[in-house]
Amino acid sequence: SSDLSSTISLDRKDLEKLQPVAQVDTKFIVAKLGSDLGGEHPGGFLVLIDQHAAAERVELERLQRQALTASCSVEVVDTVLVPSGGAALCVAKEEIRWLQRHRAIAERWGFRFRIDGPASNGDTSEPE
Repeated sequence: SSDLSSTISLDRKDLEKLQPVAQVDTKFIVAKLGSDLGGEHPGGFLVLIDQHAAAERVELERLQRQALTASCSVEVVDTVLVPSGGAALCVAKEEIRWLQRHRAIAERWGFRFRIDGPASNGDTSEPE
């Protein structure tokens, strides 16, 4: 007897190997993943994907790439680095001043950043 309650984590490589089987009620995609997960599931298994959640994730990732890879424009004078993700955001002087004034609030909300460049006033400290 197999344990149907086990949780399996899939990464991007696994998702690329999915073979679509059907769409259910225009809400879910049923797909099959073969048995190449380290031999733990020799027959493979079926995956049920919430189609709308997947579409939202794809759009979020597109927007993140667009925002994080956009080259700095003339009005943008500084860069805010997000250390854990390695992201760099181009921001205007007023946004830098806001971040400097409200750093404690932003950090309470879970935002961690480092300000680099001329508007940083030497504030290149790493967040705790």
